Amino acid sequence: MGNHVANLLQVYLDGETGVADSVAIERHLPECTLCSAELQHLKDMSRALHQRGLYYEAPQDLKDRVQRRLNSNIPKKSFLLTHLFSIGLRDALLGVAVGAALTLLIQFGVPPISPFSNTMHSLEQQLVDDHIRSLSLNHLIDVASTDQHTVKPWFNGKLDFAPIVNDFSSQGFPLLGGRLDVIEGHPVAALVYQRRQHYINVFERPDPKSSVTSLSSFTEKGFHLRYWTRQGMQFFVVSDLNMDELAKFAELLQR
Repeated sequence: MGNHVANLLQVYLDGETGVADSVAIERHLPECTLCSAELQHLKDMSRALHQRGLYYEAPQDLKDRVQRRLNSNIPKKSFLLTHLFSIGLRDALLGVAVGAALTLLIQFGVPPISPFSNTMHSLEQQLVDDHIRSLSLNHLIDVASTDQHTVKPWFNGKLDFAPIVNDFSSQGFPLLGGRLDVIEGHPVAALVYQRRQHYINVFERPDPKSSVTSLSSFTEKGFHLRYWTRQGMQFFVVSDLNMDELAKFAELLQR
């Protein structure tokens, strides 16, 4: 039941589920903290992207064509066209442009903090929780590729910075792809690497106010986190990989 609900959360958020599914979801949510948290994350991500203006205006010719079809005798089962105007063209095209990301994206919902202050512990826990959710809900990758020249351009237009993307296949840490994520209400890049059967999440976000910091570590629920700031960028690496190999991977990133 949990996986079924997780797959319907974005549809439920858009108000597109049927009565039976809606009732089932509403009964399930109070009993499942994971799905409840995911639904809240989807709401927060949608709000964050709207606030950043990440939408695409419909071309006038598309508006005219859709309007002409709506003015004709359209069967009620033509759901897409009806839905385009029920939620507004702008929001519908936003869903087309970034719908896949919205379906699988996760938002932490922690209040604004300085990431290397005394409140860092809370952010560390949230990052570990985000890593766990990305695995348990199969929300790991939006763009799947081992080619850094494919993954990096995918973030164009989705972020206001260019993430650093490298493939470390020759060192035993192949790049699997990336996804759009959110930290403290702001979209960030999440890159995914692999070491044998272990997945590694690398979160990147700009922080022009921070200077170079030494590598710091944190362990929560059997998962390890290493983080640092360099050249105006913050890096957070999370995995259940053993600390020695994770440290080796972090050193590769720092270079």
